Amino acid sequence: MVEGAGPFAASVLAYVLGLAVLLYGVYQTAGQSVNAAMAVGGLVVVAATAVLANAVIRIDEAVERH
Repeated sequence: MVEGAGPFAASVLAYVLGLAVLLYGVYQTAGQSVNAAMAVGGLVVVAATAVLANAVIRIDEAVERH
């Protein structure tokens, strides 16, 4: 695996899991109302976005130092 690819792989995995949980929550209520599974899935996707953004910022900072 390429050095530094861990956060990117983790964010892709978190996106997939978060979307799966989110869609499971939508399936439970047929999209009629918000439930806990939908909220948790959405939070996981937001967390994956934060991990990805942090990884990109770190790469940018490393490039600027050199």
